[in-house]
Amino acid sequence: HPNVIYAPSVESKIVMDAIKKGILDVFKQMENLSFVIKLHPTLASSMNDVNRYVQKAIKNTSNIILDTQNNIQSIAPSSSVLINDFGSAGAEYKLSFGKRVIFLEVPSRLEGGADLRFRDQFADGISNIHNLEKVINKVIKMGDLDSQEWENICKKTLYAYKNADITAAKTIDQILNTKKTPE
Repeated sequence: HPNVIYAPSVESKIVMDAIKKGILDVFKQMENLSFVIKLHPTLASSMNDVNRYVQKAIKNTSNIILDTQNNIQSIAPSSSVLINDFGSAGAEYKLSFGKRVIFLEVPSRLEGGADLRFRDQFADGISNIHNLEKVINKVIKMGDLDSQEWENICKKTLYAYKNADITAAKTIDQILNTKKTPE
């Protein structure tokens, strides 16, 4: 089964709203896919209401797990798509792994930030909960990014992406070796 990661933001209200609108029901219906829910570490605590609610809601499902042990970087290589609402997880996933990202619609009060500008330029799908199943299927069929798509995103979003390590080292060296003038 293709693996889909759902990595919502830290805002528990937004996560609970998605759950109330039926996101877990969409996942349950899509038995041909495996879903990994990666809550933000703040929400993943066993003491958190969101964590407890999700655990209870997926208790008898075979295609959904709540993963509190691994980070996204360790499970991303075996995934096909990431679903995100807002925040840096979508951009990091797409740039780091060359895989597709679906963004959920967010409240208008969140519009306009850098993360959502990335969404508006580079999302493979933007969906509400009602249309999510259709969007997931469409985006999975697209497959991973090809090298030209990835290169285009990197050129538009990263500074010195081909030699970032060298550029960073030279900048640090320049800062450390700058002679301070006596006052």
